[in-house]
Amino acid sequence: MSNKLISVVMATYQGDRLDHLKIAIQSILSQKYVEFELLIVCDGPVDSIRKEYLESLPDNTITINLLKNAGPSTARNAGIDAARGFYIAIMDSDDISMPCRLRQQLNFLIDNDLDLVSSDLSIINSNGDVTGIRRVPYRHADIRKMAAIRCPMHNPSAFGKARLFKELKYNTALSVSEDYDLWVRALLHGYRLGNISSSLVKYRQDKNSILKRVGFNYSKSDFLVKYLSLKLLPFYQRPFYLCIALISASIRLLPPSVFEIVYRWRSKPK
Repeated sequence: MSNKLISVVMATYQGDRLDHLKIAIQSILSQKYVEFELLIVCDGPVDSIRKEYLESLPDNTITINLLKNAGPSTARNAGIDAARGFYIAIMDSDDISMPCRLRQQLNFLIDNDLDLVSSDLSIINSNGDVTGIRRVPYRHADIRKMAAIRCPMHNPSAFGKARLFKELKYNTALSVSEDYDLWVRALLHGYRLGNISSSLVKYRQDKNSILKRVGFNYSKSDFLVKYLSLKLLPFYQRPFYLCIALISASIRLLPPSVFEIVYRWRSKPK
């Protein structure tokens, strides 16, 4: 395992828009940092057009085919298992990484003696127009504090040491918040986390992607992660934050139209 090699893990499936997938892949192939491999995990069967496109990619791109659709966590874990790099970067199949992303995250992680980092995100719509910025806390202590309330890092720009991802992996039992769960478990295991105050990824968000987050299974997953995060707090604070967890989980049971309004309000830049 090279201590300079970065393994970029991207999960995709037949339902992804091919034009968005091509843009996402090209944003990685255009990185200023060149010592990387791109692992594209096809979550279930894909059509011949996608197969031909993936087969045409450069040699540092590896395609992993899963026989059936098992969900993004299983697909990402397959990429993590196959990763040869000392570092792993997560990339969504419809987002856009800035050309400096890998180099800037690697330098930031090393310079600050961290195990895992992410960054602010530029929110874009389906046409690629920037509609806002989503920020996160930057210092380890602040990330730890926020983890008891809401997800303190951005999965679309996650970057860290491979040993962290390989040890903990994404929780395939969760319908949503599997990234949030991973960050909480990383904190509980003593890993050091940080965030970069630059938008290194353009995150594509539309109405459909928001409404996928509603329903009982999603509410249950959200509560389970927040309940786990209570272990990060002193005992006397846990009852208060348990109430917050219950309220947060109940929001996912709202009618979809109401949930969309609440979600967009909660996601506004702070």
